[in-house]
Amino acid sequence: MDDLIRQGLTLLQGMWQRRWIGLGVAWIVGICGVIAIMRMPDVYEASARIYVDTQSVLKPLMQGLADGYFVIPYTLAHYLGSTPLATVTTDHDAFKALLRLVGRGNCYVKLAGAYETSKTGKPEYTDVARLAKELIKAAPERMIWASNWPHPSAPKDQVPDDADLLDLLLDWAPEEATRTKILVDNSAALFRFAK
Repeated sequence: MDDLIRQGLTLLQGMWQRRWIGLGVAWIVGICGVIAIMRMPDVYEASARIYVDTQSVLKPLMQGLADGYFVIPYTLAHYLGSTPLATVTTDHDAFKALLRLVGRGNCYVKLAGAYETSKTGKPEYTDVARLAKELIKAAPERMIWASNWPHPSAPKDQVPDDADLLDLLLDWAPEEATRTKILVDNSAALFRFAK
């Protein structure tokens, strides 16, 4: 036991003799930490997912979005998944509200999941294609594309081919410049990727 006490006292004495070195290292680490934190950009972002059946009590929420209650960039996607919905056409009130949203300049629409809500089905998903083309025509700078891989909402025997889904964009956005916006530029702007 005396050996342990002697070793402990020796250790404490050595620490006390080198306390200024430890204090210096702590200051250097602290200053480097403060500098690193101060160099971080002051960018704060939020992401929200809104599940909306436009025929429910949530219809006023969509109207609130369209009226501009949100000023930060946000993305609307296909989050309804496998929910059975009525067919929506380009003259439907909900679609017109969506067009107003993208027209405001802070709403992005994710072009994805055509296989989840289409009533006409593959390979063209004609009903969804009409909506996608109209959205792209109205605001190509507010569209982003996604494959939705690994397609968790698709039945195992009906998982779509990602290459086929990407090929849909050739029909929806025939101009290469528009496709570049949708596939590259818009995502870079929304997610602030370095150029």
